[in-house]
Amino acid sequence: MDQQGHQQPPGKVSKTTTFRTARPRRLYEDVVSQVMELIAAGELPMGTRLPPERQLSSQINVSRNVLREAFRVLEERGLIVARPGDGRYVRAVSSIQIAPERPIDPVNLLELRTILDLLESRELIETQVVALACARITPSEVPRLRDAAKRVVTWRDNLEFHVVLASAAHNYMLERLVREQLELLHDVHQRQHYFSGDDSQRLLLEHHQIAESVIARDISAAQRLVRLHFDHTRQSLVGWSEMAFHQEPPV
Repeated sequence: MDQQGHQQPPGKVSKTTTFRTARPRRLYEDVVSQVMELIAAGELPMGTRLPPERQLSSQINVSRNVLREAFRVLEERGLIVARPGDGRYVRAVSSIQIAPERPIDPVNLLELRTILDLLESRELIETQVVALACARITPSEVPRLRDAAKRVVTWRDNLEFHVVLASAAHNYMLERLVREQLELLHDVHQRQHYFSGDDSQRLLLEHHQIAESVIARDISAAQRLVRLHFDHTRQSLVGWSEMAFHQEPPV
């Protein structure tokens, strides 16, 4: 809404939306924070076209290189999208049913949707990875895979298991894709909820089962277990998000 309380039409930046001069830290981080704050406050609704680079860099008082680095981070986090020849827009996504009676903050909604998209793409890739791994894993790779399946204390442990699994497929590009997607997922959201209580034990069991099915060269079982693994991860993520996004303020 504007200062008179009138609803702004979607897709336009309000004349009252103010970008402030960037604070002295890593300048691109300040720009990222500003855009996230404006999205969260509803001043940059989904579908809004951002001002042109030249105008925005002048308004924020940063170079266009700094602005582009901020845009890169925002695009990786799924908050904005670039349309060649048209500019950059706040990403528009469908709602996610977590707690229907309590709306999700727009930034959290965009980031959660990005995480779910990443998990979906990882599932598509890794079901094929395990099929190749079943056919191509060598005896010398078995101890390393079993060892990786035993550790899930940190995010790096989780990454290592999936990368070791991908390496058993003996396809460099697939291994690289798996690593890059996991690194991107690492950058997008907090990871602590993966490694507490029941989730940690679940991951250990599922990693073990996937590893053993690959070692046994059971393609059907390996693919079924990978799909189940991602189903459980999505359920865990949405459950954690409900707590994180909808906590009542302390009294």
